[in-house]
Amino acid sequence: GMLGFDATDQIDNFSYVIHLNDKIDKDIFIGELYVNDPPKILSTPETHIQFGETYKYVFIVEDNNTEKPHYANQPNKIYYKMPVAPQGASFNNIDQTLSWMPTKEQIGKNSFIIEVTDSVDIVSQEFSVFVNDRPNIVSPDSLSIMLGDTLFHYFNAQDLNQDSELLYTIKTTIDEILFSGKAGKLVWVPKEDDLGFHTLEISVSDGFNTGTDVQKLNIF
Repeated sequence: GMLGFDATDQIDNFSYVIHLNDKIDKDIFIGELYVNDPPKILSTPETHIQFGETYKYVFIVEDNNTEKPHYANQPNKIYYKMPVAPQGASFNNIDQTLSWMPTKEQIGKNSFIIEVTDSVDIVSQEFSVFVNDRPNIVSPDSLSIMLGDTLFHYFNAQDLNQDSELLYTIKTTIDEILFSGKAGKLVWVPKEDDLGFHTLEISVSDGFNTGTDVQKLNIF
C-alpha cells in the first residue's frame, strides 16, 4: 500500500496508525512523521566599514517549526556556526550577533559564511565586508613661489587601501589655475595681481570617504 500525506499547511510532528488485516491475523503499526519548514535568513549585512570602527551584524532567522524533530514535547532549536570569518571575528549564539574589530592587516575585502540549521536543513549566508581606510593628504600645506615662476605641485595622499583610485578636487578663488583631479597635479603661473597669500581647499576621495586639507600659497 501507499501512504499519502498532504503537508501543504502542516508542520512539526505527526503520528499515524496503519491497520493490517488478512481476515485471519491483524497488526497495527504506529509511525511518526516530521514535517520541516527550513529556516529562512531575513537579515542583510553591511558590506563595508570604516577602519577603526567595530562591525556589528544582527543575524535574523525565521523558522516556523515550534517542535523539535521527533520530539513533540521539546521546543525547536536553531543552531548557528561561522565556518569562514577573518581572525578576531566572533558570533554570539545568544543574541545572534557578529562582532568584529578589523586590524590594519585586514584592510580590504574580508569573507564571511554564517550557517544556520534546525537539525534537519542547513542554510547559509555568504558575504564579504570591505574595510576602508580614509585617505589623508600628507603633502606640505604651505608653498611659496616667486612672481614670474611657474608652480608645479603634486598633492600626495596616504591610503592603506592599496588598490584605491583617488580623486582630488580643489576649491580656490585663484583664476587661471590648472588642476588635474586624477593626478592631483596643480600648475599655475601667478600674475602681479596675485601677489600675497592665497588659500586652497584640497579634498581627496577614494569612493567611500573624503579627506580634506587646507593649503596655503605665498606669492612673492
